[in-house]
Amino acid sequence: MTDLPKATVKRMIKEVNDELLISNDGLNQIIEETTEVIKKLTEESFKSAKSNKRKTIKTKDITNAKKHFYYIS
Repeated sequence: MTDLPKATVKRMIKEVNDELLISNDGLNQIIEETTEVIKKLTEESFKSAKSNKRKTIKTKDITNAKKHFYYIS
């Protein structure tokens, strides 16, 4: 499995608050959890695409899949 780039994730975290600090373990945990969210969102999006007899995930599939996640707005 390919990990998300640490520098990119850290930069995204800094966008929340430039003064924010995060430990290496914390950064690794965020990357792990984010990876799981991407997997689950992809699975739900693909279910939506399949139900519409497609193999390609479209924007509307992602929008439908987001309804399964309370923390994604």
